[in-house]
Amino acid sequence: PESGYCAGCRRLGEHPEALAIAHQAASGAAGALLDRHAARLQSEAGPVALVRRHGSPRHADLVALGGRETPR
Repeated sequence: PESGYCAGCRRLGEHPEALAIAHQAASGAAGALLDRHAARLQSEAGPVALVRRHGSPRHADLVALGGRETPR
């Protein structure tokens, strides 16, 4: 089985009861607030951080080549 940061969400469909609870929590006002907050944090972190976290950490700094952002 897959492990790591994204594995839990990717396998959520295998657990209908957990999926229902996640859907209920995410579809209300609190879920909307968390979604906006997460989007703001990701936007502020920039593209290098996004690729480092969800893509290829080894190549993340290449995203900033020719751009204004300095790698973190």
